[in-house]
Amino acid sequence: MPRRPPRQAARPASLEDIQPRTRIAVLDTCVMLQSYLLDVLLTAAERGLCHVRWSAESLAELEEHYVLIRTGRGDISEDAARGQITRKIEAMTTAFPEALVSELGDLDSLDLKDPDDRHVLAAAIKSHADCIVTHNLRDFTRSTLAQHGIGLESPDQFLQSIARESPQALVELTRVLRYVSEKTTKPHVPLDELLARLEKSAPYFIKLMRLALKPYIKQPDPSG
Repeated sequence: MPRRPPRQAARPASLEDIQPRTRIAVLDTCVMLQSYLLDVLLTAAERGLCHVRWSAESLAELEEHYVLIRTGRGDISEDAARGQITRKIEAMTTAFPEALVSELGDLDSLDLKDPDDRHVLAAAIKSHADCIVTHNLRDFTRSTLAQHGIGLESPDQFLQSIARESPQALVELTRVLRYVSEKTTKPHVPLDELLARLEKSAPYFIKLMRLALKPYIKQPDPSG
């Protein structure tokens, strides 16, 4: 009887085997309208913690909603507001040329509560995204998204998922938040104030990050 060949030893796991895959997220317009939240997400993407995607329709909505919000405050002209958001969008598309998802296909075939959101789902399908990140969770039918293997997450859920991937990811997110604070000017936003501004959109994420960032946050003087 012929002998069986000896079994080959299992290949040792490499870092690529054990590291989680970087997730792809399509950003809804409502998320991109919050400047500090957007800066955190984009900086996280720059540092390889996630990949971001958006549609041309979302960028157009971002421009129009930004102009309406800024001019509604009465402290800036329409031309000035449009110039600000145009420069922001140009910076985004330059930094992330792969983020724009085009040729979205037949939007009429997608069943959503709000037909105006179909381009977001189409962008997620086209880009093989893991999830859509939005504040408007009720506008997206989870069963429809599930048919395409796409999740639905709030910014809070998405940022928490990154923070909990590994100790290294948590440390990198502390650097992300410190960087966003340091680069803000006119006016400068200190780290504790940045966390406070982000807290409404991502309360559980910020609770987690306050603990990680405690050494970097100026504590009040107990002596008064």
